Amino acid sequence: MIFLKRVAVFLEYSLVNTPEKVSQIINYAKQLGKLTKARIYLSDKELVQAKSVVEIAERLGIEPIVMPVRDVMMALDILEEALQGKADKIIISCSTKLIPALAEAKANKEVIYVAWEDIPAEIKNVVDNAVKMSQR
Repeated sequence: MIFLKRVAVFLEYSLVNTPEKVSQIINYAKQLGKLTKARIYLSDKELVQAKSVVEIAERLGIEPIVMPVRDVMMALDILEEALQGKADKIIISCSTKLIPALAEAKANKEVIYVAWEDIPAEIKNVVDNAVKMSQR
């Protein structure tokens, strides 16, 4: 019997800011296993410009989280998933400000960082796998 890995996805809008990038990450996540949770974090100031991204995200089953300070909520959600969540793997695209949360998450789950630009060494050092996605 084959057991699918369970996958959670946490995305920062400023890094995953096109419908194509959102779709690409969700397709990648589904290749790794069953999607159990997916969220994209935006500040309230980004919401107007993010309309097309939010629409496609919602169609793909991603919950938009709109907060004045998105980093704090994103860090809390990553830690909650790492400590109490059902996912075996956590896919993340976020700023270097969340390195402490990534390090803590890695202690409990497999953490995969995804980006389209070069991935900073300080992030590579605290995740299990760093994946540079190809531009479409």
